[in-house]
Amino acid sequence: VNGFVETWYDQSGNGNDATQTTATKQPKIVNSGSLLTDGILFGANINLPLSGTGLDVLKNVAHGNVFSVLKPLVTGTGNGRYFGASINGGTTARFLFADSQATNASFRIGGRSLDGDSFTDLEGTTTHSNAVSLLTGFINYGTKTATLFLNGSQIDTSTLANMTAGNTSDTSSNNVAIGDFVSSGSNTSDFNAKEIIFFNTDKSSDRANIESNIANHYGITLS
Repeated sequence: VNGFVETWYDQSGNGNDATQTTATKQPKIVNSGSLLTDGILFGANINLPLSGTGLDVLKNVAHGNVFSVLKPLVTGTGNGRYFGASINGGTTARFLFADSQATNASFRIGGRSLDGDSFTDLEGTTTHSNAVSLLTGFINYGTKTATLFLNGSQIDTSTLANMTAGNTSDTSSNNVAIGDFVSSGSNTSDFNAKEIIFFNTDKSSDRANIESNIANHYGITLS
């Protein structure tokens, strides 16, 4: 029958496992006896939160870089979240990687460096289709710059005008999660995930090599 994921183990060696103990909020990995080949399925109110030191991954850092192998299921605009961190348990995202709210079948990245900053984001303008794809998003908090990449190609970059240049606030996030990180769980996710890699250091010089390795492993054609 059906199988669900309680813990997605951190492969970095830092022990930041993503764990969901509430059965009704766990993503699905087996459906009617068959493994989901496109990755773990995150739907409405589904997430895998981090805890402990995982809540510090965006504390006093200059970068938030995420590489992901996802099959987005949204064809229009949406508020589905792939990965993010909030600073008060609500919608005040310090880091957000999610569906686009402005362009059909695209994605976005945003956040705030200081807890008191206003949220600002970069909305992708390129369609990702609904195939398994390599979605990459970078925020450089020091330069207030956000950049999106799709299957190895840069598709958008912009200055995040509302952000204060410099490291993020020296405070822990209240919620960090794969899927919907908002504590109320009010937003849908709607994607399959094969892999999500997050760095809080600058990976711009390593990006092409990292993406090439990921693409080779999953059979993704880089553009």
